[in-house]
Amino acid sequence: MWTPRPVASNATDFISIEGGARLTGQVRVPGAKNATLPALVAACLSREPTTLTNVPLDLADVRLMITTLGAHGVRIAFDGPSTLTLDGSGWHGGAFSPELSTRFRHVLLLMGLSAFYRVPADLTGVGGCSLGSRKHDLHAQLFSDFGYFVFDNERSFSICGGPKAETVTTSFHYPSFGATLNFLFAAVGRVGQQSILHNAALNPEVIDTITLLQSMGAEIAWDANRTLSVTGPRKLQGVSHQILGDRVFAATLAAAVACTRGEALVTGVGAEYLANEFEVWQAAGLRVQPTATGFGVACPDRLTARDVSTRPYPGFHTDIQPLHTVMMSLAQGTSRVTETILDDRFRYCPELVRMGARIDVVDGGFTCVNGQEGKIAVVEGVERLHASDVQATDIRGGAAVVVAALAAEGRTSIGNVYQLDRGYADLATVLSSLGARIQRVNATYSPASSAEQNTPLNKRGAACLTPLPG
Repeated sequence: MWTPRPVASNATDFISIEGGARLTGQVRVPGAKNATLPALVAACLSREPTTLTNVPLDLADVRLMITTLGAHGVRIAFDGPSTLTLDGSGWHGGAFSPELSTRFRHVLLLMGLSAFYRVPADLTGVGGCSLGSRKHDLHAQLFSDFGYFVFDNERSFSICGGPKAETVTTSFHYPSFGATLNFLFAAVGRVGQQSILHNAALNPEVIDTITLLQSMGAEIAWDANRTLSVTGPRKLQGVSHQILGDRVFAATLAAAVACTRGEALVTGVGAEYLANEFEVWQAAGLRVQPTATGFGVACPDRLTARDVSTRPYPGFHTDIQPLHTVMMSLAQGTSRVTETILDDRFRYCPELVRMGARIDVVDGGFTCVNGQEGKIAVVEGVERLHASDVQATDIRGGAAVVVAALAAEGRTSIGNVYQLDRGYADLATVLSSLGARIQRVNATYSPASSAEQNTPLNKRGAACLTPLPG
């Protein structure tokens, strides 16, 4: 039986990039983090073994979810470098270790798994990227509407009790990705009962989870107005499911090609999942050609400035916003990047400024989805960036810094790479295959940036997984 290797990241790792290489070639993106994490939970809704393929097992957040599932009764067998089988019949919920739960936000999805099996669950602390206020209010609302007793504050989230034996209808003020998934997990456990959600999230990763649940036997229907209707089946059967390709990884590669004036073929995910982003980037001068297995991308000339405003899917993705900002930092003209979802999403911008970008983050005069004051990044394009010692402040902000370093003059050192490990599987190797002069280094390193460092996942061995009995 195949055994996964430990996550390599530790507190002294950093990435070294000698900028200026033009990226060219062909690369395939792995399975999506944001599709894998809900799929791992969905697979556990069956009392029969369910096999997932195209799983990015090298991602720190994926390892955290697997570790947590195994610690609470799920039987897991690793069948290869991107395949595993899960049996959720032993799930017992309970209190989750803060050492694990405070490291990734998708731990909230285990509330939906516990609701399905009708066992209490208690979280002390929820992790994820530090991007501003990130509430649990819609999760609390949906479980309350289902009839569970919910305790929710900034530090804890728990549910207990049982669901109502009647049709349940709930509505979100914002199409939340995570809360939509928890609605699905709780709804399919209500045998013979109908559950209706208005203003559900339409993200491709949600659709991928729905596809998995439907193949398991769930009755799930959409209408044209973001309304989901679920009737709980008598049984969810074990199946095999391939994880959707990672559209944000693909967008990262497209941004890297754009900033280095390169040309590449990206496979493993359809261009249609990036339709809004590509529309903006093509207007800025990026050349995108959809193919049967992905898309070709090329950027022979300097881009021109284009404004964007983040919106729920199919709008411009908040996770891709940092990539647009770094592209605009090298574009001709001035652009405005409006972040409507998370108030502190621009915390990576000081790192880009250290590399010569001209970015001014100003009050936007509006309220973000999370209830905080919104901000706008005003980006004045420069002809070139220069190397510096910087940090990955979060997953996607870290990716933006990597892209900037690929285009910059000189050698850039990027610290706090654990953040990149959470969302990008072996990023240095992938970029090297396109000609980037990049290497990962394990050495004592103290970057000059003041951005906070995060304790790595495996400092105490939490990610060193071994197969559980199959």
